[in-house]
Amino acid sequence: MLPVSVPLTWPRSLAETEPPLSATEVEVSLFGPGRGEAIALHLGHGDWMLVDSCVDSQRRPAALAYLESIGVGFERVVLVVATHWHDDHIGGLAEVVRACPRADFVYSGALRTREFHALVGLYSERSHMESSGVAEFAEITRIFKAQKGRTPRPAMESRRLWFREEPGPPSVVEALSPCDAEVLRSQEALAELLPKENSRKRAVVASEPNHASVVLSVAFGETCLLLGADLEETSNAATGWSALLERAKLPGPSSVYKVPHHGSPNAEQPRVWKEALCEHPWALVAPFVWGGVKRPDEADQERLRERTDRVYLTATPDRSVRQRSLPVEKTLAEMQARPVYADPPMGQVRLRCEAENKDEWRVTLFGPAFRL
Repeated sequence: MLPVSVPLTWPRSLAETEPPLSATEVEVSLFGPGRGEAIALHLGHGDWMLVDSCVDSQRRPAALAYLESIGVGFERVVLVVATHWHDDHIGGLAEVVRACPRADFVYSGALRTREFHALVGLYSERSHMESSGVAEFAEITRIFKAQKGRTPRPAMESRRLWFREEPGPPSVVEALSPCDAEVLRSQEALAELLPKENSRKRAVVASEPNHASVVLSVAFGETCLLLGADLEETSNAATGWSALLERAKLPGPSSVYKVPHHGSPNAEQPRVWKEALCEHPWALVAPFVWGGVKRPDEADQERLRERTDRVYLTATPDRSVRQRSLPVEKTLAEMQARPVYADPPMGQVRLRCEAENKDEWRVTLFGPAFRL
């Protein structure tokens, strides 16, 4: 079905501000790149899952603003998932957790280590340690300390995170990663980030590759989705996409694929497209633009087009030079200052279909979102 494009503004026209019209209608919305990505997913019967977080131009979590715009109360959010702690996936997540007190909060089991808790504790004490990812987790920790009886849960390989059997069709959310080997590698990487005794205090910068990322499988009736987060392919047979495919028990081929790591080649594994996805899946990408890094670049986009003719981006992965007045431009030129770039505007790709009609997705594009 051809996509419909409308402005990314709230409120929208009545047709675009309606929630899913039936209890068995699936929706997956991808937002980005503010500076990262977020997902809102209707699990049927009014239940919603939010995955990761990014903020819009008003500095609000994009998924919360969207639910508000279609008249969905935050009490209908049953699950909030943090796939990992990198800055571009966690902006505003503490606000999401606070706004959705009835939701289970799930985070990567690779972060259930004393090393990560030490980082979070240090951030709470040292405001100069600049890392929004650690800062968000520090705030989330404070929220759970204040809300007695509410406990976060770790996601691990083959762990069911949420399930509903009645009323049908059955709906299930399962974590496909991290595995034990990835938890160990993540623990080693986190230990390297801890400040050494008598060393200079510094910002916390995430190491690569990303071993902590949570890949999610979602099944609602006959409809399956694979949300790839930022899991990468590695040279270690015990970690990454190759290892996941060897062990994962997928409910069926997925018709929707949230492309991992913003379409980067280090997250590409051809077996995923052959073994885990249906033919010509709907592939969703939120671009990443930071400094000199731009994903997906032209080569990434061409590779994705070769995989499927249904690739949708929330925005173009380009940045524009911020416009300034002539006096400011003159002063900056005299100072030999670098140009200041503006982040791309946020867009949204929304797919909806009935749970028993997995090949009949309706696509709506908001703002700068487009089809490759």
